[in-house]
Parts: sequence; structure tokens; C-alpha cells
Amino acid sequence: MRHFQVTIDGNNYLGEFTIKYSVTSSINTYTICNLSGTTTPATGLSYTLMTTDGGPSVETPDGVGNILVEDDDNNCPDIIIPISPGSTPGTGGNNTYYISQTGYSSYQSFCFATWPVTNEITSDAFGRALALNEFVYKTTPTGTTPFNGEGNWYLVATQSSYIYPGGLSNVYWKINNLGEITDVEEFTCGNF
Repeated sequence: MRHFQVTIDGNNYLGEFTIKYSVTSSINTYTICNLSGTTTPATGLSYTLMTTDGGPSVETPDGVGNILVEDDDNNCPDIIIPISPGSTPGTGGNNTYYISQTGYSSYQSFCFATWPVTNEITSDAFGRALALNEFVYKTTPTGTTPFNGEGNWYLVATQSSYIYPGGLSNVYWKINNLGEITDVEEFTCGNF
């Protein structure tokens, strides 16, 4: 299974959109995608949803060849996005890290409190500061899956611990809903 965030740009539009995929073995036959992690079809998607926070995340089979964005009202031309094999989540990482139990919209939100950094994850990142564009995985009773970071920042450590970020440099990862680390920050909170 592959996951893609699909967005559009342009003028404000009141219509709705549908996102479909085709597989490489049948490139001209399209099937409606589901929103990632759900059985909800990617249909009737508003302009606001398509243009906010990188657009909706959809899932496709591994052999996807194209993604098609259709204007349900036929006011705009369809957009076909060719898909290359590219970077996708694997089956799990080789390195163990620990992230905060809670994620926040800003890494500065971690200042001046003690945080449990006990959520064990794996990644192929070779060090906390070198993690950009790597994927994060969580092991569950049903297997290893990409960690849904919901676009939040997490405090990262190499061992399970409780961390008070005041006065010390710490590393933070921003993890999207596909488990990809989209930003890395090393930040020192002031001392209070």
C-alpha cells in the first residue's frame, strides 16, 4: 500500500473533487482512492480540503502508475500525476528511538515541563539530527506500520527517559500522517 498527499492550487473554487488511481498494468483504467487509513472514498472533497495542509492523504496499491484529480463539476481540466517508484515507507526501521507520548504543533511547546519520552519507534535515520525525509514506524500487535504523527512535533531521544528541555539542546522531529519526518530541529529552551 502506498500513501500520497494530494493538493491543488489556484483560485477559490466552490466545487468538489475526486481522487483516483491507475495501476501500471492498466494505466488508463481508474479506481477511486480511499482516504489513508480508512475505507472512506476520496470523493466530494472540497476546495478547502484540497488546498489546506498539503491536501488529503490517499492510499493506493503498490503498483500505482498515475493519480488522477477530477473536478466533479467539470469546470476545471482533470489533472493526471504520473507516479514513479520513489521513496515510500518500508516494513520498519533498523534503529530504535523514543519519542514523546504527545506531539505538538510547535517544538517550543515542549519548553519548561518534564516530558515522558517513552514511545518506542524505529526508523532508518542514522542519528536524530540526520532524520529528514526518513520514515518512522510503530510496532503494534498486528505488525509494524508507519507512525501517524499527524503533522506534529515530537521530542526525540535514543533511550526511554523523562526529559526537561530547559537549558539543554534537544532534537525534535515533525512527523506527518504518513510517518515521514518532514522537519528536524535542534533547539535549546531558555532556563526559568
